[in-house]
Amino acid sequence: MLASGCTPPVDPEKLPGVYRDEETDGRIALDADGTFSATHISMDGGLGMVGGIQLYTEEEGEVYFRTDPDAPPSLVLTRTTAS
Repeated sequence: MLASGCTPPVDPEKLPGVYRDEETDGRIALDADGTFSATHISMDGGLGMVGGIQLYTEEEGEVYFRTDPDAPPSLVLTRTTAS
């Protein structure tokens, strides 16, 4: 996971948890050991087509995919308490 140099760093200890996109019900579960699982994440829009899939965070409680560095995030997932 990457953090932008323009924002305060995100504490990696606080990242583990379940993140969800309400619209698609896409989910990412980040584990404390650095592994993750994903459900309902579509490869549409170029996810994984160039350089693999990269997950980013700039603020606590939110992770996102960005397929083009000059474009807005293609999928944003917000931390949830549901598993």
